[in-house]
Amino acid sequence: MELSPPAQRVLGALIEKELATPNGYPLSLNALRNATNQSTNRDPVTDYDEPVLREALTELSGGDLVVTRYAHGSNTPKYAHTLDDHLELDTSGVSLLAVLMLRGPQTVGELRTRTERLHRFPELSDVHEALERLRTHPFGALVAEVPRQPGQKEGRWCHLLGGEAAPAAPATDGPPAAASAPIDDGRVAALQQEVAELRDDVETLQLELERLRALSELVAGIAHEVNTPLGVAVTALSVIDRVLADPAWNAQASADLVNGGEDIQDATRLLRKNIFRAHDLVKSFKNLSVRQLTDAVETVQIPEVVREALRLFEPQSRQANLDIRFSC
Repeated sequence: MELSPPAQRVLGALIEKELATPNGYPLSLNALRNATNQSTNRDPVTDYDEPVLREALTELSGGDLVVTRYAHGSNTPKYAHTLDDHLELDTSGVSLLAVLMLRGPQTVGELRTRTERLHRFPELSDVHEALERLRTHPFGALVAEVPRQPGQKEGRWCHLLGGEAAPAAPATDGPPAAASAPIDDGRVAALQQEVAELRDDVETLQLELERLRALSELVAGIAHEVNTPLGVAVTALSVIDRVLADPAWNAQASADLVNGGEDIQDATRLLRKNIFRAHDLVKSFKNLSVRQLTDAVETVQIPEVVREALRLFEPQSRQANLDIRFSC
């Protein structure tokens, strides 16, 4: 398997988002571009445009590593990876490969820390075991250990999905390298804590972004549903206006007057029904949108929540000839 750098970055980003923010997965092309080019947890930071990403997706699709999916009622393509199925990998292996594709060669300790959001390794030995499984994979080595470089305390691991071999150890001829300065363990621990806090902040912002994206899709759907009953209401009003504006209406015989009154009554009933329908949709949307944007604990009436949810899907249910009944 020899993936280009853009394909490696796209594949790593898809794996990361699936495991870290599953509510926003699969990813649209725009979300995928944001994920591949984000400035955090990426080395190097890239600026791939849509043509480059489309080419990478074509490359991955050709290798059965990415599939295209469509949400119900949507024409927007979204992309999901199939690396775990393609290579028969568990979450630990997929997580390690994702972080290696996104951030380059890393130590065992760095891999354990940086995969925390994707898969938790209780001990460093668990990371070693997972790396060894990838190195001895039945389909061929997927990772390799990079020899320790001058000034480094330990070796690093890299992935082999790009077909590249692990860097060779540097030549040892010549004078020995100067001893590295002693490391202040306390300062290192403080920096690690600060990085962990920053990572938590970034994750929180990413979750909020996914919530807002989901909310925007909900807004579009509700707007469409509200327009339908309001359109019917406008039509009903037009009928009433036409009847009332007819100059001969008041001059008709009593039977015709009765018929005209019945027309108005029918139109009024239709108007009232659809305006109430629009009102219920707006109310349901308001309640659901508030719940999307808050983490506050609230007491809810489950039957009412279910009825609101079913009400939102009534048009789709009618189109599919589904008769959904809820009793509580």
